[in-house]
Amino acid sequence: MTVMVLELTGIPQVDAALEAAVVSPLFTPLASLAGLFIAALIVFFVTRAHFRRKYQSGVAFKKAVLLVTVPKETQEKGEAGLQEKSLQEIQESIAVMENIFQSLGGLSAERGIKAWFVGREDTVSFEIIADHGLVTFYLGVPGYLRDFVEQQIHSQYPHAQIEDVIDYNVFTPTGSVVGCELQFRKLHVFPIKTYKKLESDPLNALTNSLAKVDKTDGAGIQIIVRSAKREWRRPANQIVKSMQEGKTLNQAMSERTFLGQLGLMFSPPKKKEGE
Repeated sequence: MTVMVLELTGIPQVDAALEAAVVSPLFTPLASLAGLFIAALIVFFVTRAHFRRKYQSGVAFKKAVLLVTVPKETQEKGEAGLQEKSLQEIQESIAVMENIFQSLGGLSAERGIKAWFVGREDTVSFEIIADHGLVTFYLGVPGYLRDFVEQQIHSQYPHAQIEDVIDYNVFTPTGSVVGCELQFRKLHVFPIKTYKKLESDPLNALTNSLAKVDKTDGAGIQIIVRSAKREWRRPANQIVKSMQEGKTLNQAMSERTFLGQLGLMFSPPKKKEGE
């Protein structure tokens, strides 16, 4: 095997550059500072992740657990007329809950150094639980949002009863736990299928499935919501604006990437009408 070695020494320009790099008094301190800076960043973000995970696990157990029930006479009246309800009436009934979600979405998103370092605390969870053969509805609410959430529910459902209860437990010491998380198939800027596109009551399908869970088992569906920051809405606004200017969806999507932004920087300016 033949090994070829390319030696650059002897060329005056290269020798001068190598000597300047090694002999320069700034080379070693700058390299050391860069290394220390990178190491400090790594330590900082690892520490932040540790404290955030520890803090958020504690926040989850500090929330008020509220049991939401409907009076029996109101529930029986609704079940008796369920077969006679049209699709429009079902959608109108579901639309009432949409107002509650809009109210939560209208709250100011939690910001500040604390929220950035250990995470936000302004999440509200809506939970449908099957436990010992019963299907119940719960809310997990931060203490400072409790009165606001109760007012929103009572304003839309005046007959609903809300009571503070001890947190439920659907787990057994000898049982196994299986869970899953639902995610969007596409980017969040695309619309999702809502109750307006369904031909039946989606809540009935969920509660009927949970009602069939064995009494010795437990199951739950948890939906966690919070107000979104402006940065979350910005991509959707940018895509809509680009498409209104006559661009295709693919062009509007590509502009959000790094290469797309780089192309916009070097693209020639658009000529105005009449020029």
